[in-house]
Amino acid sequence: FFHAVVGVTHGSGILAVREDAATFGTSTTEVGRVHTHPTRSAELRELLVVVSAVAMLVVAPSTGHADPPCSSAQCGEAAATESARGMGLGTGLRASSISTSALAYSPAGLALGRLYHIEGSVDYIPDAQGVALGAGVVDSSTTQLGAGVGVRGFLSGEGGWGGVDGRIGLAFPFSEMFAVGVAGRYITLSRDEGGESSTFAHGFTMDASFRIMPTAGFQIDMAAYNFVPRDSEYIPVGLGTAVAFGVTDALSLGADLILDTSTFAKVEFLTGGGIEFLA
Repeated sequence: FFHAVVGVTHGSGILAVREDAATFGTSTTEVGRVHTHPTRSAELRELLVVVSAVAMLVVAPSTGHADPPCSSAQCGEAAATESARGMGLGTGLRASSISTSALAYSPAGLALGRLYHIEGSVDYIPDAQGVALGAGVVDSSTTQLGAGVGVRGFLSGEGGWGGVDGRIGLAFPFSEMFAVGVAGRYITLSRDEGGESSTFAHGFTMDASFRIMPTAGFQIDMAAYNFVPRDSEYIPVGLGTAVAFGVTDALSLGADLILDTSTFAKVEFLTGGGIEFLA
């Protein structure tokens, strides 16, 4: 068995991808593809109406946030979950994410795959001067409604991050070509230094996404991240779009575009993509 991923990432600001991560667990989702059937033109017209309505609901809460909390030279790194496969693909994972990856990247993917997975993770985070230990459970096989829960705890020494980042998500496939998902997120993030504690992020926020699969092997994903503003550069309000295409059962491509709409005086972006090969 051979699994290789190669990717590139380009962007600016706090959305830069972390350099080190490792994952472990029972999940085999990361090497799978979702197969769909060709669609009819009538289904596509109905889908466009639903997509437009969902887009308005997702984007509307993201408007009207506070002044940017920091300049580009001062901002810390976003407390985002990145899997080893996601980084290997240059973040080009969101449109093909399912199972535990969907809980972090795109909650709509929780409804896909018809599976039950348990996964653990260990991340080394240079900016946090420590590690994050995590675990997640996803079930999309018991009913049509996919569900998942995950939690990460930050562990570090003096001057590093401390806190908890928990998520719970639900997704429903309206057809074989369209799924919608939402995820609630509670995070508390602080740093103890010199006997004093500083809180960088605290409170509840949400992600939402929809996944379109117009033909076999081709997936389009659109998402809003942290759209309940917490006025923290560590949990920025963001919008994302991604595409993925399975050339064969062994070869797939993916590309993402992510916009940070809250951290800086202007919108910053991150683009990435990659190629994955299984043998």
